[in-house]
Amino acid sequence: MDSLKTDDTNRYPCPHPKCNKSFTRREHLSRHKLNHWPKEIFKCTYRSPEGGTVCNRTFVRRDLLVRHKKRHQRANGRLSIAIAHDNNGLAESDAEAPEAPKAPEAPEAPQVQQVWQVLQEPSWDTLYSRTGTNTILEERLPQRQSLEQFVNWIFEGDKTAKRDPTDVTLQFPLQHAVETVDPGATNVSTSILDDFPSQQSSRLISNDVVEDPLAALIQELVTPPPPLDVASINNALDNPTGLPPYEQENFSGTIRDNVRSQKNKVNSLRVQVASDEQMEAAASPSNKSANLARTLNMSPSFFSTDPLQKYKMSPRTLDCMIEIIPALSKVPIEDIEKGIKSFWLNFHPQYPILHKPSFQISLQPPVLLLSMTMIGASFLGSEYKEKLSDVICLPLRWVIFSHEDFQPPSETYIIYSLLLLECYEKANTSRYLHERSYLHHGTTIQLLRRTPSLGGHPLHFKTERFLKDKNTDDIFCEWIQFEFLKRTAFFAFYVDATHAVVFGYTNLFINCDQMQLSLPCSDEIWESSELDYSSLIAHGFGQRPTRFLDALKGLMQITLKEIQDQNSQTEAAARLSELIPSRYGSKILLAGIISMMFHFQQQSNDTGLLNVFHNANSTLSWQEMISHSIDLWETSILKGCGNSKNFSESIPTDLADPSLSFLVSERETKCKLPAYHMAQITMRIFQYDYTIFAGAPWRMNVKTGKEEYELVSLRLQHFSQDPMIGGVTLVYAYQFLFEVFDEGKSMDYDPNVDCNMARPQTLTLVILLIWGYNFARHGPEADVWDDFKRDKSQYVPKETASSYISRLARHLKLNSSSDVARYRDQVKKKALILHDLTDTNNVCGLLCHMRDIFGSNYWELSRELARLFDNCIERSMGRKSITCPNMYSSQSKG
Repeated sequence: MDSLKTDDTNRYPCPHPKCNKSFTRREHLSRHKLNHWPKEIFKCTYRSPEGGTVCNRTFVRRDLLVRHKKRHQRANGRLSIAIAHDNNGLAESDAEAPEAPKAPEAPEAPQVQQVWQVLQEPSWDTLYSRTGTNTILEERLPQRQSLEQFVNWIFEGDKTAKRDPTDVTLQFPLQHAVETVDPGATNVSTSILDDFPSQQSSRLISNDVVEDPLAALIQELVTPPPPLDVASINNALDNPTGLPPYEQENFSGTIRDNVRSQKNKVNSLRVQVASDEQMEAAASPSNKSANLARTLNMSPSFFSTDPLQKYKMSPRTLDCMIEIIPALSKVPIEDIEKGIKSFWLNFHPQYPILHKPSFQISLQPPVLLLSMTMIGASFLGSEYKEKLSDVICLPLRWVIFSHEDFQPPSETYIIYSLLLLECYEKANTSRYLHERSYLHHGTTIQLLRRTPSLGGHPLHFKTERFLKDKNTDDIFCEWIQFEFLKRTAFFAFYVDATHAVVFGYTNLFINCDQMQLSLPCSDEIWESSELDYSSLIAHGFGQRPTRFLDALKGLMQITLKEIQDQNSQTEAAARLSELIPSRYGSKILLAGIISMMFHFQQQSNDTGLLNVFHNANSTLSWQEMISHSIDLWETSILKGCGNSKNFSESIPTDLADPSLSFLVSERETKCKLPAYHMAQITMRIFQYDYTIFAGAPWRMNVKTGKEEYELVSLRLQHFSQDPMIGGVTLVYAYQFLFEVFDEGKSMDYDPNVDCNMARPQTLTLVILLIWGYNFARHGPEADVWDDFKRDKSQYVPKETASSYISRLARHLKLNSSSDVARYRDQVKKKALILHDLTDTNNVCGLLCHMRDIFGSNYWELSRELARLFDNCIERSMGRKSITCPNMYSSQSKG
């Protein structure tokens, strides 16, 4: 194990020029180095209730201060007050004695009215207890707090002063991050983490800057070397353990070997001090920094700009893939290469997770290449899905489960391959594989939890915070691995949240408060084959990164400010957008909002409690808050869900192939993020209601009875009669329909070659919702079933699909706006217009068009929904029976 060295010759030495300590574990060294170069000094301000004396003890880590304060509280103020200490009250980073795990203490009551009142919420268990061996892990992942605590942290501002949320969005959380490179820039000293409950704040800090090798290197280059602590050498020699005297007898056995070794070498260390000083002077940090800054002006040697390296397959690489899946021997190598090329052209720009500049196909694991081929071929039509994607998909899950790299902590490419497999299973295959994908989704998330991204195996990517024995190729290689894991973790979170609204799975496996990571780096850096020091500095390396949770908090507080003050916060939203370095990071914010939405839905359902925010002028529901934040994200962060600039920096021109580039040929107005519309819909009505109302005989393996249908029918009636609920929901649904079919001008759509995996499912759900709303409100289009039941094809719908969409678009189409308040005013006005429109139930022509589109689709679930569309057509013609008996009958693929 790289992070644990047991022999004396392979220990981790302290780099301080006058400290000769060494450690068996790298995390112990990292903790120890804070004694020499503390990034911030934390002072205990506890005042004794008896004499009023202030403690004033100082610490080099915030978590030690928090633990120290808890000791004050448990001792009721009787803990000894450290007015003066031999070392100026500075507590070493590894100085606090481990404490036995205890039950979580109740949070202190806030001094102001809490923003969100949530009652009877279940407490979430603490993930990790404090022991001497998991301190780094706890710095990475905080205890999960209750919903009330997390929501209060998201929505509360400064408790002592009314602070403009526009300022909050510009504050960075990392206490250990480097200062901004620009010496004239304002130094923001107040972190928005200060508003979080004290027992949580110290452990809500991401260690990205510490662990990101490239960020660590830039930090070394832009930060002046720390002053030498001359007195520390005497302390080190007199007290080799590094622990205060009262803790000497209690330190754990994991460092006992280090203590024994240090005691045996004290005399020799004293002799070596002088020579070490001379060597350090010769190799000064400034000289190293200058040399590394020069080498950073050259791109890493393992980057490749040859497009053939990205997809052109050698016979040896092909043999490795065939060895895993023998059925591929019947597939021409040109088709496999076409699948990988399609991956780069159609999938990678949407989700830039792999590092394309360093990708060389001959060096990649076969499992990853199989997953890329499967996804890429899925965009090439039914033929490629059947002869290539399905051939890989069926055995691939068991291949991965039996792979040696699957064993936790799994390699990142294994987790990424499982996520690609899940996406294909869920949106392109049979019902059996669709259900298999969801059943095994939890396995993938569990593997991710064992990685550093979600708190497990924290030493896997631990890097030294000094430049000794490092070259730029090594650092870039480590950075790519680190960023790849971060992007994969965010992709898992995005899939977990967005698939919940698109496919109707409401039980999330990852909560947004668990994503303790900074957002992915800029697309320009990730996609560039020519990196140099100046470009890294220009794109934020060396500055404090923006954490995902801080971006989410900024978005929510801008939302709150807009609603409370009834004033546009466009400028604040624009500044927040500038803090999000990548388009991929912008998408992840939507997943965070969706995660919060499900939190509130489940809480409300469990307790029957309506959660409201109170202020002097209004009573605001959580639905209004979340809906507003989603629209703020769409208008100000995403700048339109049809915006093609929301792909990564550019569609790869080096792989340009018009016959495969479906993504680049899409209309600018076509919705490219269906989860936006589905989030607004799911907030107001569940898929179960309008699917059962349409006649589905069962859903989620639960058969529908008469009583269930009557309850659903009653809910649809109430839903359709309220313009501010049903009407608003339908406005969002109609917008998606207008965008897909260009307001009725272009009715061509082939789900078999749709490179947006969520769009076919979203389209089917939107059609069912439109039919259900209008049927509940206005009844059937006609009452002619008895005349046409023998041959319903003879019935001529009152409106064709294109004429229906065109007519509704003239009344309901929203104008694009960067001002979310105006945009939402439009939505409400259109909802009132829809409430008064007539003949909106003339949907037989639209349903016939959708039935024909999806009836020949390769995906089995869409063919099931096509039969449900046919059932809705018959009911719109006046048929009285409700259920679609043949919805789940097996039929051949189109």
